Amino acid sequence: MLAFVVVAVLGAEVTSAPPEAVNLRAAMHRYYKGEYAGGYAWSTSGGLSIAAAVPMLLSNDTLFKAMGIPTIAFGAAQLGLGIASFFTAPARIKKFDAQLDTNVPEFLASEGPRLRGIARAFTVFQLVEVGIIAGASGLMGAGYARRDDAMVGVGLGLVVQSLLFLVLDEVASRRADTYVSALDDFLPR
Repeated sequence: MLAFVVVAVLGAEVTSAPPEAVNLRAAMHRYYKGEYAGGYAWSTSGGLSIAAAVPMLLSNDTLFKAMGIPTIAFGAAQLGLGIASFFTAPARIKKFDAQLDTNVPEFLASEGPRLRGIARAFTVFQLVEVGIIAGASGLMGAGYARRDDAMVGVGLGLVVQSLLFLVLDEVASRRADTYVSALDDFLPR
């Protein structure tokens, strides 16, 4: 399935537009089709996390039960992000195709600043995720020292889920940075 998505994204044809917009349109399509494909990764990660959390929460083991709390919470967030990608990406492609057909400067004026903000936000998200990983590792260590399985479980759940978010955000961040570079190439100097 992923191979199909990659082939579809790389082999997508662009519609006729002003010459300066053709490469920009291709970059925009690659970005949003990548966002759409990323929805599969987010949804799968979220679905698997929720599926793993249910038996954890039903377990009699304190460590697993505690680990299930952040696992289900983060899993729900991942699933929500994946579903949102399925709805927003196609709508943005349609909207921005229409703008590129009629008004390239308007497209650049709106899309450039928005994507730069998104690229900056990914940096903040990743710093928060690394902070959660560090704090949760400390929580696990403290829980282990105190022989508190609930602390260890919550910490372990936070570490695993934050690592998943960190990896998925890194992929999305790189995609956003590539698109920002393409947008910058079209800005007047």
